[in-house]
Amino acid sequence: MDALLPHGDADNSSIVVTGNGENEANVTLPLQDGETPTTTILNCAANLTNVIIGAGLLGVPLAVYQAGFVTGCIMLVLIGVVEAYSLRLMVEAGRRVHKYDFEDLCEHCFGRYGYLLNLFTIFSLDYGSCVAYLIIIGDTLTEVIKDYTDSPTWTNRRVVIAMCASLAILPLSMLKDMKSLSFISIISTGAVFGIILIIGIEGFGAHIGQNVAQAFDQAVGKLLINSDLFTAFGTMAFAYVCHDVAFQVFQSLENPTPKRWARTVNLSMFMAFVISVLTGVLGFGGYFGELKSNILNNLDSTDAFANVARVVMGVCLFFKYPLSLFMCRHITHKFIQLTCGSCGATTAGYAPVGDTNHAIPRSVSIEGDKTRPVPAHLIPPPFTWTRHIITTVALWAVNLLLALFISDLGIVQSFVGGFSAVTLGFILPAACAIQVNVMDTPDQPGVKTWMQKALTKQNSGPILLFVFGSIILIACMIQSVQTYS
Repeated sequence: MDALLPHGDADNSSIVVTGNGENEANVTLPLQDGETPTTTILNCAANLTNVIIGAGLLGVPLAVYQAGFVTGCIMLVLIGVVEAYSLRLMVEAGRRVHKYDFEDLCEHCFGRYGYLLNLFTIFSLDYGSCVAYLIIIGDTLTEVIKDYTDSPTWTNRRVVIAMCASLAILPLSMLKDMKSLSFISIISTGAVFGIILIIGIEGFGAHIGQNVAQAFDQAVGKLLINSDLFTAFGTMAFAYVCHDVAFQVFQSLENPTPKRWARTVNLSMFMAFVISVLTGVLGFGGYFGELKSNILNNLDSTDAFANVARVVMGVCLFFKYPLSLFMCRHITHKFIQLTCGSCGATTAGYAPVGDTNHAIPRSVSIEGDKTRPVPAHLIPPPFTWTRHIITTVALWAVNLLLALFISDLGIVQSFVGGFSAVTLGFILPAACAIQVNVMDTPDQPGVKTWMQKALTKQNSGPILLFVFGSIILIACMIQSVQTYS
């Protein structure tokens, strides 16, 4: 999963505010930079796919091995189908209540706590991605350096991570506007395809000289199903999730009808599935039981093409890390706005949690109108370099410490995927769809309670998705703890 920039980011906003009441303001929000969305279905599907096929793909081969080859491929299909359904479900729920932001939709459905849960889940997903990026940088660049020197200092994984994080990543993370880094997504996508090609050539090439029967014996026990099923599910979910940017892509779609959005999502998930399965099959077929949590670690450290792939991926992550940290900083500022009622001028006008005299208002969105009342806590405070630097350094420092002491990429992908990706991809979209249907159901004789309104045929799909996601989340967490404890 790779991040896109949020609309109206807290660090670089051009929102114009005029007072209108105690806790609300009239805010002119530029929609698509004042232009009519003209992005085609194909381009929107490509944008969604570009978000999906990132660093999370490097763990898919091991996930296929952990689940068993046949089961792993079936799981990749299942996750893709369920993700496509939940994306359609979530956007349709938002469209019905005119909420075109996942955070706003959760707040509309479940109030302050829904809003906070959504923020926390997105934060944990992006922060976990940052940890994963540093681990991959340490794995990949250390192998390249070993090809040129035997120095125990320069070939130390922690030294490499600390130097890259301090000299390259931190300065880039200090940028106020991250739009200048968006170009890296295109390069990263090209690097992923190059890595897939190298995995296929080197992986199968390494086994050409082996006895075919011997190679088959190494894999036969993993062909159908394996015991680490749910650990693998978390890793796969981590690679697939893109719900945090779905509304951005939807709003950029030309003529965004439900049918056109469904086509966009289905096409995107099909492309992501093909790429994921190709990576999983080539990795499994090439390395069998030797698979590592980062497939790049399986490549020959003396192979020139493999080292080029490592360097390109490492450099791409130098630029991808600040994009994910940007989202974490953006969400941290939102948490501060909601929880700090006495922080001086930067939070003036915000309604603090627990202040019963200032209930957080619901946003009022009018489709087709660019001027609309917005809750005070959604209006970013004035930008200050002091707050920007302190927040960035604090988030970066803790993230670096985690990466220095966690060497297994699978730990991050399994836990973050099992909790954040499953919650964002399955549980929250289903819960929002159920709640929107309940809110739209008028009181009828004998149908007055929330449960009576929820247990309807219309909600059968969302309820199944919610139950499925809840079971998967619990199972993923339990098995991940057992696997990595």
